[in-house]
Amino acid sequence: MIILPLMIFHQIQLMVCAVLAQRYARREETPTSEASLP
Repeated sequence: MIILPLMIFHQIQLMVCAVLAQRYARREETPTSEASLP
């Protein structure tokens, strides 16, 4: 069955997208602190 691995992958994808969204939100709030990083 391919349904179960697909569901697990979808949950991981949602969590990764949520983490990336939080990082981009923090980057927008503080552009000077993270803009200095290469």
